[in-house]
Amino acid sequence: MGKNREIGINFNNTYKLPNWILPEDISRFLKKTENHPVIIGRKTLEAILSQTKDRCPYPNRLNIVLTRNKNYKYVQGIFYVRSFNDAINEAKKRMPNKDIYILGGAEVYKYFLDIADILDITKVNGTFNEANVFFPKINWSNWILIEDKKGVEKIESVDGLGKDIIQSHVYRFMVYKRKK
Repeated sequence: MGKNREIGINFNNTYKLPNWILPEDISRFLKKTENHPVIIGRKTLEAILSQTKDRCPYPNRLNIVLTRNKNYKYVQGIFYVRSFNDAINEAKKRMPNKDIYILGGAEVYKYFLDIADILDITKVNGTFNEANVFFPKINWSNWILIEDKKGVEKIESVDGLGKDIIQSHVYRFMVYKRKK
């Protein structure tokens, strides 16, 4: 998330992720979630799929998508559920005794924040003015920071006009545990 809790962009009901891509963050995420259930909202799934070539967002994981549309079938090999409780039950049934990872978006994070034991957050030190979807506010007095790793990545890419773009992002991997 960005400095101001930015996690996404909603433009005319089209959702996309902010413009930072951190290879170390992606690698860390893929290692942590491999062979685990991941729960993701439909809008976030669509944003991920629109920005990748993959037809299944995360191979080697149990992908569970929350959607209110009972006829929605966007991608084969993904389990679709209509409620937060169904998502948890599906994850526990299919992969018992495995940590469950919540991948967003904002509404999904807001629900699961109340029952989470661990928050594993990548915080990008920047503001992203185009963002209009935010991570929910957190009462930090309920959490203890147990891991904090800082990093910087220089990302080279090409914009829509074919111009080279070099972006540097300072970020932190922060893991919090809920106080008992």
